[in-house]
Amino acid sequence: MEYAADRTQSKYMIGVAALILSAILTALSQVYYGNRVQSVHPFLFTGISFFITTCYFQWFARKQRLPYYWRKAISPLVKLNLSSALTFMGFYYALKYIEPAIVSSLEMGIGPLFVILITLF
Repeated sequence: MEYAADRTQSKYMIGVAALILSAILTALSQVYYGNRVQSVHPFLFTGISFFITTCYFQWFARKQRLPYYWRKAISPLVKLNLSSALTFMGFYYALKYIEPAIVSSLEMGIGPLFVILITLF
């Protein structure tokens, strides 16, 4: 019985440590992005980010050699890509003019709201 309690406490501490590490890494990345984005136009930064991401995933898609099934679901795919682009443009645009800590707080608060709005449409 004592072993189970120690194991539960250990899992709890791992969870707390993971949350703290996540908060620290998020804060560091916000400051880094804020520093980088303030010297570059947000649309350029978004375009470069999406281009690199496209190349990365295209490399993996070519290795799988599976047939394309996305033609049946083109509408959700377009909605997902547009919402991602708008989210990143808004994020980079906000980092250009607002402190990274405020942008991070807004992102964490508005993100779930946008998810709810997207599911309604």
